Amino acid sequence: REALVADAIGASPVLEAARHRQAGAETAIRVAESGRWPQIQAAGNYFSFGSAAGHFSGEWNTGVQVVYPLFDGGAAGQRIARARAARDVAAEQVRTVELQIRGEVDRALSALREASARLASIESAILQFAEVVRIEKLRLDTGTGTQTDYLAAEANLLGARATLADVQFTEVVARVELARATGLLDPATLSQL
Repeated sequence: REALVADAIGASPVLEAARHRQAGAETAIRVAESGRWPQIQAAGNYFSFGSAAGHFSGEWNTGVQVVYPLFDGGAAGQRIARARAARDVAAEQVRTVELQIRGEVDRALSALREASARLASIESAILQFAEVVRIEKLRLDTGTGTQTDYLAAEANLLGARATLADVQFTEVVARVELARATGLLDPATLSQL
C-alpha cells in the first residue's frame, strides 16, 4: 500500500500544483518581511534646459538613497500576517490533496481485493455447479433423474458463468482505477489488463 501511495503522490499533478502554491506562499512571506528592512536605491537624472533662442544646456545628477521605514501604521505586520495565513492555507491544501490521494488508493485497493475475493468464490461455485450438472446428467442418462433437475443445474451453471464475467469486468475496472490513482495508467498498462 505504501509503495502505491508513494507512486500516486509522486505522479499527482494536482499535488505538484499545491506544492508550488505552498512554495510561492513561503516566498511571499519573505517578500512581506523584506518591507521592514532598509532599502538602498540608486537614482540618476538628466535635465535638459533650453530657451526660445535655441540655447540648450543639460545637467545630470546621480545619487544613492537609503530608505528605512520607521513607522507604517502596522501595514508591514498586516502584510506579513496575510502572507503567513496564505502559507498555512497552502500547506493545508497540500495535506488535503495527499489525504485524497491516499483515499483514492485505498478505495481502489479495497475494490480490487473485493473483486479478487469474489472471483475466487465464483470460480469455486462454477466448479461445484459443473459437478452438479455432471451428476444430474448421469442421473438423467440412467433414468433416476428428471429433465427439470438437469436444466435447473445447467441454468445455475450458466448463471454462475455470467456472474464470473461480471466479476472479471469489475476486477479489470478496479485494476484500471488503481493504475489511475497511482498515476501508472498508460496504454501499456491497459494492454496488460
